Amino acid sequence: MKLLFLVKTLSGVSFLTFIIGPLLSHYEILTPFQGFKLFGCGLLMCLLAFIGLCVVGIWLHNLRQILLYAVLSLVPIILAVVFLVQARKFPPINDITTDLDNVPQFRQAQNLPENKARDLRYPEAFRQIARASYADLKPFVSRLTPQELYARCLVIIKRHDDWTLTVSDPENLAIEGYVTSFTFHFKDDFVIKIQDSSGYGWLNMRSKSRDGKGDLGANAKRIRAFLSELSSE
Repeated sequence: MKLLFLVKTLSGVSFLTFIIGPLLSHYEILTPFQGFKLFGCGLLMCLLAFIGLCVVGIWLHNLRQILLYAVLSLVPIILAVVFLVQARKFPPINDITTDLDNVPQFRQAQNLPENKARDLRYPEAFRQIARASYADLKPFVSRLTPQELYARCLVIIKRHDDWTLTVSDPENLAIEGYVTSFTFHFKDDFVIKIQDSSGYGWLNMRSKSRDGKGDLGANAKRIRAFLSELSSE
């Protein structure tokens, strides 16, 4: 019975660890990456707890006693499997742009404390993957003047509570900022550059995750959504 108590306790602690990581990151008690690691530890513990519960339940010939705790441990495992299946649909890159031949460069983002040790140059290894995976992303050409397009971009950005502006430079028609994810508060830096193309606005955009190797398509989705808002205005 002591063994049963131990695996039940492990199951409960595992589930709490699984959910507390995102909560602590969301309320900025932990950094996003720290919260994600705690979340991962909780997931691993849930897997061990589930195996332990099944073994003990079979050994004691009493699966009823472990059923609730087994389900509690199994839910995070199922969520993780779904997550991994979804992740396989996206390339393992986290820096997306509308123009791979003329990638917009960050100016202010490199000066942010969180980015001091990060290399914000566009990775050469990403170019070929991005061309194959996100061929639909191209510069946005507007019928508005560059100045009007710049103003329209600011209006759209300010509508989104999770977008934070760090640079709005009307002289150089440049905008920078970052987007904060809801759960873990991961941050993705973005830059928008607008040029004059025969009197019309020509816009390039780039979105780059600060953490991780992949982004589950989040940066490309963000760019598509932003350009869609621009075209529907």
